[in-house]
Amino acid sequence: MKKTLFPKSMWILILFACVTFNIHAVVHITAPLASEYSWYYNGELIPGENDRILRAEDAGVYMVEMVKEDGSQTKEFYNLSASGTVRKLIFIGDSTASMYDINRFPRTG
Repeated sequence: MKKTLFPKSMWILILFACVTFNIHAVVHITAPLASEYSWYYNGELIPGENDRILRAEDAGVYMVEMVKEDGSQTKEFYNLSASGTVRKLIFIGDSTASMYDINRFPRTG
């Protein structure tokens, strides 16, 4: 009689353990109120996406460029993880590129 490392019932369990399930999450990212929107995915413009709410399906970094009602421009960044978690990314500027009033304290950066 031929000996096997595992009984037949174990082979079924091993077969199913090797199957990978990908959860395909769809997330809606909502930008703040503005008059114009341009959405980017990993630095590349997403053609035709110019609404306040973006339907995001792929993990990565999403950026929205906005023009506010007063004409000023701003950007916001969001990270979508493979599990479907969205986190707003906040970047702190480089102090060497900032302008400081000499009479203002504290001067940090």
